[in-house]
Amino acid sequence: MPEYEIKIADAYDLRILTPEMIALLIEKARNSSKRELHIPVEELLPRGYADYLIRVLEANAEILFGKTFAHGSSVQVVYQLAAWQLHQLSIQQQLCFDAVNLYRRQRRTLFQLHTGEVFYRMAKQGICPVPNRTSQSFRKNDTP
Repeated sequence: MPEYEIKIADAYDLRILTPEMIALLIEKARNSSKRELHIPVEELLPRGYADYLIRVLEANAEILFGKTFAHGSSVQVVYQLAAWQLHQLSIQQQLCFDAVNLYRRQRRTLFQLHTGEVFYRMAKQGICPVPNRTSQSFRKNDTP
């Protein structure tokens, strides 16, 4: 019986994507009539969590990235890190997203995500993995 897994392609010292975020992306793709998604960053990355990540980055930047961040670092740094990690998500050894961009519209920042064919098809068919809170991989057996 096949097993599907969503994972982050590269290793990171700071993983910011949560199982809840992945579940939201699966739901958005499943409910979308097209492969391009536009999601407000606060919907995927709540401001309280983003503020927490800013403090983590400021405190650990030298260890994580070999440089320091100024106190009060922009939330855009966190959004860019999230976008980069979103672009590295894969399923069945295929990227979940062909493109991940940030853009501003009417004073809001949004993720523009172009879903990969495999991820979109699996989300639409309801066979995308359900996130597991204990792992950075997300698995699902292909059983009804």
